[in-house]
Amino acid sequence: MGSSCSKSGTVQVPSNTTALPAVLPELPQEREKRVAGRKYAPPKFRSLSMASMDDAKGSPLSSPPPNVRKSSAPLLSGKDSSPMLDLGAEKKRKGPAQRKRKDPVPLVKKSPPQLEDVLTKAQHEVLSEMVSCTCAVNHRSAVFAQKAVPCPQPLKELAAMDTGGSTKDCLDVLKEVVGLNLKDKDMLDIENLSAFLVHMGHLQILDFSQCAIGASGAMWLDPAMAKMSWMQKLQLDGNGLGNQGAIALSDSLDSMPELRELHMANNNIEAEGAAAIAYPLKNMTALQILSLHTNSIGPSGAAKLSAGLKNMKKLEKLELGENSIEDTGATALAEPLESMKKLQVLLLETNSIGNSGA
Repeated sequence: MGSSCSKSGTVQVPSNTTALPAVLPELPQEREKRVAGRKYAPPKFRSLSMASMDDAKGSPLSSPPPNVRKSSAPLLSGKDSSPMLDLGAEKKRKGPAQRKRKDPVPLVKKSPPQLEDVLTKAQHEVLSEMVSCTCAVNHRSAVFAQKAVPCPQPLKELAAMDTGGSTKDCLDVLKEVVGLNLKDKDMLDIENLSAFLVHMGHLQILDFSQCAIGASGAMWLDPAMAKMSWMQKLQLDGNGLGNQGAIALSDSLDSMPELRELHMANNNIEAEGAAAIAYPLKNMTALQILSLHTNSIGPSGAAKLSAGLKNMKKLEKLELGENSIEDTGATALAEPLESMKKLQVLLLETNSIGNSGA
């Protein structure tokens, strides 16, 4: 039978239920003793223990719910050592602070596969893609005219074969190719392509724009691009390289001292990636165009990038729009910009630059 309430509002406990001890307020004398000496132990009835609750017949808390455990340590100081309800135990055990952070798995640079004496079918498919995207001229010719020359006939014949092409003949023809345009070929087999590119160190123009190679594709390309010391124009826009991709390609960029154009816009590059790119930029004194548009290098990335821009006396176009560099980043870029006497185009739009940064 449940409890009843009288007209005066006092709760009457049934006779068949053991009364719970009342929680009494702390008396002024007790408080003075506790504060002064710190030796006064509060009475046991000041805390509601599990033992007193278990003695109550019909108590809904006679057995604690599964998400409530008994704490071995008392919540109050003194002689009261009875176990207490720890309502936050389950939350603490599974809370975000207790979960281990999963760091991104670092990507490992890959070695291009070896070309056998006879090309495989997959390698012939890659070769077919390359045929329509090449211009073959002498490697010492001026490549910036970008006048496409028909692909050599032997290369076409090798690509037309289903199986059994000679690798030696193929590589002999590839030595004449100085320009390779693979723009928008997002289904390209980067692994097998790297097997050919590692033998094309004489390339002067390479366009990988909008190929979605990602950081893993950059790992395949880096060993091959590291041998392209003749490179003059490199386009890597819209590939989702990220910081890891930029770090992977920084070594190969350092081997291109004659580079005139570097395009790495829209690649999700942040401050860490900008710092990796800044290192090889110090040696690119012949660079004329640098595009890092639509990334997220931020103020710190702009500051790190400014260190690599100091030696670029021939730079004519610099694109850093949509990078959130703000006033701090713009101030850091001011010093190298003053020494760029040939600079004609500077794009810094959508960077939250205020009056102090301008």
